[in-house]
Amino acid sequence: MKQITSGELRPGDRLPSIVPLAQQYEVALTTVRKALDALKADELVVTSPMGTFVAGKPDTPPPE
Repeated sequence: MKQITSGELRPGDRLPSIVPLAQQYEVALTTVRKALDALKADELVVTSPMGTFVAGKPDTPPPE
């Protein structure tokens, strides 16, 4: 979430897949999935068959 709210990840940017995130943070796949579900519930990310992306149009400024 910090990367989204700070603007490091901008609207339209693709998030890494679950496996690399689990390896990076040394957590279980289920933990990553729950975190992504929470981001989706907060409408910070959207999912599609192509992956998970930061919500909003690509030219939208990051949330404050």
